Amino acid sequence: MKVFIHHRQKKETAIFEGARMRKTLKGACEAVGVEWVDSPHMDAEIAHFISPRDLHLARAEKERGSKIVVSAFYCESDPEACFFKETWTGNEKLSKKGRQMLEVADLILVPSEGLRRYLANIGLQAKIDVLRPTVDLRRFSGPIQEAMIFPRYFTLPPNAKTVIATGSYADKKTLDFIKNVAKACPKIDFYFFGVFPKRDGFGLSRAVALLKKPKNLHLLRTVQDDIYRSGILNCLAYISNDSLRPDAIRSLEAFAAKRQVLVIGPARKKGENLLLEEGSTCFYFDDPEKMGKYLLTLYQGSAPSTIISAYKVAESHSLPYFGKKLKEEYESLIRE
Repeated sequence: MKVFIHHRQKKETAIFEGARMRKTLKGACEAVGVEWVDSPHMDAEIAHFISPRDLHLARAEKERGSKIVVSAFYCESDPEACFFKETWTGNEKLSKKGRQMLEVADLILVPSEGLRRYLANIGLQAKIDVLRPTVDLRRFSGPIQEAMIFPRYFTLPPNAKTVIATGSYADKKTLDFIKNVAKACPKIDFYFFGVFPKRDGFGLSRAVALLKKPKNLHLLRTVQDDIYRSGILNCLAYISNDSLRPDAIRSLEAFAAKRQVLVIGPARKKGENLLLEEGSTCFYFDDPEKMGKYLLTLYQGSAPSTIISAYKVAESHSLPYFGKKLKEEYESLIRE
């Protein structure tokens, strides 16, 4: 069995969920002995896609006779790989191209039962299965030298404390929230790594000017994977910018790195987000001042933490389990 795994990515978006999901799929295949290729000219029985932006290639692969697998809703905070419209505010609404991509698929994989039911109710013909998201724990258990890449790259002083957040520069509400948290914590450096949706014509310098950010908030384009991973290993906390999104790759990575996860927004009902559970794997804050106060106590080493229980969740979402289930899905599809 040979699988073509594809996600068209820009170099500067390498840290975002689509690129990370592609790496995860390849790692999962390797873990269970499934051969993967990254060229459409290798006669693969299965072609696996992550983003609606690859619709043209998915249609071409289907015409060649390949079975089409689509992983949907794992990367909804990534403008290069999301299926919901970028203006999504809680009501699940597929983009036009997102629906077209799912209509090409022979098998659709989703991260939750709720999303499976949602797709089943809109008339798609493909088989829809739940395959919960995963994280490769080995990538976040490296030597101490890996954690030092980030402070060296940004020339941080010894013992500097940092907070990491990622997202889109189109998300003005999140940026404003993080700006106010940074103002409340002048001794902590905040790093926001973001991308610009194609519809946004302004550049990074203009975004910085419009935000009137404090000196300890650093607005940056995305960086290379090893630098970002080092940042997660090195940081005080990771801020999740949308608790409603069904994807959780970056939060799972923070769990695996044993970093505290904080979520912007009011706490959700128990079971609404199975990974981001208030008081169990993270803390929710709908007020930037309150998040700032928490970070100051975390900085001082006296704050409550969800790190241990969150790491157990990361362990339960390990790559070997994911790889085994993925291989079963591929084999079942080929037999049909």
